[in-house]
Amino acid sequence: MPAAGRVLVTEIVVEPGKPVGHPHRLIDLEMMVSFGGKERTAAEFAQLLDSAGLKLESITPIANSFFSVVEASRA
Repeated sequence: MPAAGRVLVTEIVVEPGKPVGHPHRLIDLEMMVSFGGKERTAAEFAQLLDSAGLKLESITPIANSFFSVVEASRA
């Protein structure tokens, strides 16, 4: 990845204490059973990106969606 490169991830970012608001209430269970995955908070995304040598730059909610764009750069 070039020094000025960016990684963009479109994903649900969970906010503790706030309902996700997506139509599929069991999406965490489905992801865990099917893919071994889970929904993550901003702090969990920051930790995951850090372990890959990246730095969380921003999280931008997508209007009229339950997804956000997670932006990261080289650490």
